[in-house]
Amino acid sequence: MARPTVAVITTNYNHARYLPESIGAVLAQTRIPDEYLLIDDASTDGSRAVMASLTAGRPWIRILHNDRNLGVIPSANRALAETSCDYVFFLSADDRLAPAFIERSLSLLERHPSAAICSALTDAIDVDGRPLGVFGSAVVASADSWLSPRDAREALLRYGVWVWGNTTVIRRDALIELGGLRAELGSRADGALHVLLPLRYGACFIPAPLASFRVVQDSYSQHERRDPVQYQRVEQQLLALLRAAGEIVPAEYIQNRQRLLSLQTAYDAALLREAGILFGGSSRPLTTLGRRLRTDLTLLGLLWRYRAAWWADRQRTRRVRATLGRAGIRPEDTYS
Repeated sequence: MARPTVAVITTNYNHARYLPESIGAVLAQTRIPDEYLLIDDASTDGSRAVMASLTAGRPWIRILHNDRNLGVIPSANRALAETSCDYVFFLSADDRLAPAFIERSLSLLERHPSAAICSALTDAIDVDGRPLGVFGSAVVASADSWLSPRDAREALLRYGVWVWGNTTVIRRDALIELGGLRAELGSRADGALHVLLPLRYGACFIPAPLASFRVVQDSYSQHERRDPVQYQRVEQQLLALLRAAGEIVPAEYIQNRQRLLSLQTAYDAALLREAGILFGGSSRPLTTLGRRLRTDLTLLGLLWRYRAAWWADRQRTRRVRATLGRAGIRPEDTYS
């Protein structure tokens, strides 16, 4: 039986400064991908020259160019249509990988071919690549494991979404069956996959940090998050897609996500009112004081209602660190 093939896909827009690190991480893999598709989305910062210089003489790497800026999702779907590999992995132009990421992920997927997705833990780095620690995501297994669809359902209800996009290798045929990445979902396009693929086909999980995501202010998701109206619209579209999947997605999960969205919307609205009061104010000081008091009470009330989610995140972070500690893994050792 032939070994499974994998393609790495990177979409780039004006990330020339990070490309040497992200491309270098792919070239340093202990299991080189069968294809590496770099798609430049009409950058203006010299990214094309950087790509060409770093990948010269490697026929398994292809560079695609958009004549105009299309955006992350259309660019990723274009690259997806260009490959016929069994698995795909979407690597952000500003992220990086541990050397054994592909080898370890493909090895586990090869042992469990029914799984449609494999994810690992991740750590975070700042804009200059300095470590910020392991990200506090759920540890759904204590060893490299396969979760059946039933196991994935139980994990979703217990932890919420436990799959992280910067560590996910996805079975290409399952992704295409779901319609690829949906442009209308924006930065939540991979979030839909992280719910639906494990519930339909099962998932593999590796309880070790095998990638790093870079925390930057101008990221794709950050841009969306700054527009509360757009954020709410995208979340509602995601909820509609999950409902359309039928009984495969637990109704309890959808209801909980809808409640959190309502709370988040109210919280954002209160913050916007606070900003308006601070910078607009009123000619009558008592009126301004009353508005600020009402806003403060709203924020305190919402924070109180969020307390359970906050506590769960704290516990999740502790579980991640405890698991890594038992395995003798330190975040600072991951890329040594």
